[in-house]
Amino acid sequence: NIDDVEAAAGLDAAMMVEFADLSMQILAVIGLPLVCILCPLHFFCGGSLDKDDILSWIGMANVEQGSWLCWVHSGIVWFVVIVVQHSVKSAQVSFVSRRVQWLRRMPPPRSTTVLVEHIPPEHCSDSGLVAYFNSVFGRDVVESAHVTRNTRMLRYHLAMIRKAQDHVDQAVRSLEACGERPKAFFPHSPMHKAVTADHIVPESPVLGEMRDVIERWSEVLQTERSALCAERRRLGLCNAGEPDFHEGGYATSGFVTFYTRRDAEIALRMQYRAHGMQFIVSTPPSPEDVRHLDLQKREWGFGDFLLGYSCIVFLFWVFAPFIVAFSAVARLENLQTIVPSLHVVVMLWPVTRTIWDGLASSLALGLFVGLLPSWLTFICDWLFIMKSGRQLQLQVQKWYFYFLVVLVL
Repeated sequence: NIDDVEAAAGLDAAMMVEFADLSMQILAVIGLPLVCILCPLHFFCGGSLDKDDILSWIGMANVEQGSWLCWVHSGIVWFVVIVVQHSVKSAQVSFVSRRVQWLRRMPPPRSTTVLVEHIPPEHCSDSGLVAYFNSVFGRDVVESAHVTRNTRMLRYHLAMIRKAQDHVDQAVRSLEACGERPKAFFPHSPMHKAVTADHIVPESPVLGEMRDVIERWSEVLQTERSALCAERRRLGLCNAGEPDFHEGGYATSGFVTFYTRRDAEIALRMQYRAHGMQFIVSTPPSPEDVRHLDLQKREWGFGDFLLGYSCIVFLFWVFAPFIVAFSAVARLENLQTIVPSLHVVVMLWPVTRTIWDGLASSLALGLFVGLLPSWLTFICDWLFIMKSGRQLQLQVQKWYFYFLVVLVL
């Protein structure tokens, strides 16, 4: 049942299963009367059976204007509204109850931690953040504070270590297979990759030397490991001390853990600056769902912000012209001018024209709408700051909902 799902996979997964169950329940309650009552009424009482379109005989298109079936449809509309409203309200009551219980069971430190964004430079350190919140409350309320570090160089050194280790392992395997230590030409410029002796051009202006591959990449491996250790010390990751940097190492986001949950709830409801654009405090995401790379961005660039919304507006603007253009080009009459052999197919199987013209527009619409979530995810992922994966999913869902309302309904 749902309680077992919540215990095993969390509340979000349980609510996803509950949403699927709710959808099936609504479809069952609404769909059975529509299929078993309305379809036979359309077929036998519609009054327009002389139409060539057989599929429309069981639909609303088969109902004559002014027929008494229109009043049946008005009753069915209210039936659908009442069923959906009652089902959604019942599901919401159940969700609120589970949400309250989930919040009450939340263990520390997650229940006593808040996410702080847009930290001013003068407080952008672990000790500075602790001192600020203690001064706001007038007593010691903060257990710990951790400002997000900028780990760009750390990730670079880790990538170089993995690359050097792969080259060393590959060279060792070559030595074991051939019995000779592999050599390669290593340019002096770091912008050029190592090439084998067979690819050396004597007239090449690139300066370098022939080196033993194992020795060369072992040196790189040792250098990058030393640089990695130095970067870890610079970021304060090797001990509990404060990092030895003040500019460029800290991001503007951090996590503050309070001693009690009461103080954490009070911190969530306070405004710390008059303009409200500094010390923005919110409930932190789940630890495994935090997007640390986005939190490392010191500021939300206006250029990325403007480009992101421009891309979304472009998707809205290009939808209708794309569907119309695709439908016009995909019509069989137009395709025959491009592919003359289709004329033979149409002559042999005339039903092909009706099937293709009926499916082309639907295919274009389904293709565009099916790819839209992927495009929205790409835009929101690269051009907006999303502090968690669930926030990214919610942002995509919001824009997808607006798209369906504006351009589909």
